[in-house]
Amino acid sequence: MAWKKIKKDGLVPYPVRNEETKKYFPDGLTGVYLWAKKFRGLTHIGNLFYQFSSKKDLDIVRLRVVTQRESLVHWNGHLVETTHYSDIGGFRCYEHELAFIHEGIIFPHNISLDGRWKIGELLK
Repeated sequence: MAWKKIKKDGLVPYPVRNEETKKYFPDGLTGVYLWAKKFRGLTHIGNLFYQFSSKKDLDIVRLRVVTQRESLVHWNGHLVETTHYSDIGGFRCYEHELAFIHEGIIFPHNISLDGRWKIGELLK
């Protein structure tokens, strides 16, 4: 279960693949996407669908993260804001959602569970 791993290891940076950030970081960067706000309505449903479809885990969690502004990606002294989207097989799960990119590991003591959907149990 991913939540157990997150509680143990925290959130580990991964390669960020985003057209918007390429102009600032042409060699790429690593980090963790942090959404600017909680998803609601269709965006929330689309994100659950994305997580359910793209992960090997049917236990989907929403996390609350405490971080410092200085830990977010900056360019020329300015905070990098990016809009993020995801699709699966041509189905747009969500789009134009404001996100920031956190540099480095987000340690477990800075992460708490804010929502949980056990998809496997819902499908019974």
